Amino acid sequence: MRIKRLKKYKKFVNFYKVVYKFKPPFKILLDGNFFHQAVQNEFNLRENFYKILADTPLTLILMTKCVLREFETLGPSVVGNTLKEAKKIVKESCKHPGGILPPDECIKIFIDKKNEAKHFVCTNDEELRNELRNLGTVPIFFFKHNILVMDSPTEITEEKHRMKEQLKNEPTRQEKVFLKEQQEEIKEFQKQEREREAAKRRLQVKDLYCMGIKTKLALGPNPLSVKRKLGGGSDGSVLKKRRKRSGKRSKSLSEGKRQKLDGDQPSQQQDQVTKIAASI
Repeated sequence: MRIKRLKKYKKFVNFYKVVYKFKPPFKILLDGNFFHQAVQNEFNLRENFYKILADTPLTLILMTKCVLREFETLGPSVVGNTLKEAKKIVKESCKHPGGILPPDECIKIFIDKKNEAKHFVCTNDEELRNELRNLGTVPIFFFKHNILVMDSPTEITEEKHRMKEQLKNEPTRQEKVFLKEQQEEIKEFQKQEREREAAKRRLQVKDLYCMGIKTKLALGPNPLSVKRKLGGGSDGSVLKKRRKRSGKRSKSLSEGKRQKLDGDQPSQQQDQVTKIAASI
């Protein structure tokens, strides 16, 4: 394995150590197609995993019983030496109830959403790899042109890490209660300080007024600028309700004016006629 690639994979492993608390001895879960390709190409899994994980030789290479049953179903004529080598691998009990499931379904159930057992997964099944990537908590190995490749942490993995860090920085419930109480105490203290300062200013103004010194400082709030209380004046007295003028009176007044104008028009016309007759 090339040095650059090895350094990159060690960084990936260190990321999972720091963020998701992976600890040695590491547990590596094998898929059937991955293991079959490793046996065919005589690829030494334990040696290469030891280089990448920088672990002790006690790295656990595991396989579920469903994967072994798949090899047994295919038989030695198809898988050849793979079945013989698979029987040497440590078997993990399946977590699903009932009988045998396809290996990919078995591995998904075994890993679960949180990967609490901290397993690495080795599979060449692209569909299974995509589903495990979406979980964001599973480091993945696969073969590409007979080269062992470790999948880089996905954006989902990094986003989960950022969310964890944010939750760490957020205050706890007790801290939130304490902060709320502190804010209320500060507001109350500020209110008392304002009232104390206002009372002090009023006393100073009164003293100056008694000494005959004019000052622009106000003795109190401007009564015109104070908002009136509902149902009373600024001094607490009850305000008198203003009566609304009814429409009948205005209507009768307008009608009276109209009648007066109509009555004045004939008298004016008669005066004009007498003036014309006198001139003739």
